[in-house]
Amino acid sequence: MIPQPIYELLPYLYMLAGLITLFALDNILGKLCGVILIIAGVIIQQVRARARGKKSIRSANVGREPRSGRPAANTGREPASRRSLPDRPSKRP
Repeated sequence: MIPQPIYELLPYLYMLAGLITLFALDNILGKLCGVILIIAGVIIQQVRARARGKKSIRSANVGREPRSGRPAANTGREPASRRSLPDRPSKRP
């Protein structure tokens, strides 16, 4: 298992290695590998950030109204997204 500090630095190390490879090597295959390393580092960092963001948002808003931050009132009704809308008359002739 990889130690936590090293695990957290891996995406940045991939991007750094990609930049070094991109500028240090002259052949097209070397430059392609550098670009791939940079892209891999960015993707890994984005996936981690999204996964961490979802957990914190979900736990912070449990039982709260979306905008006010007050505790949600129990009205006994279904949420608006679950209620059926009234039928509207057709405007066709």
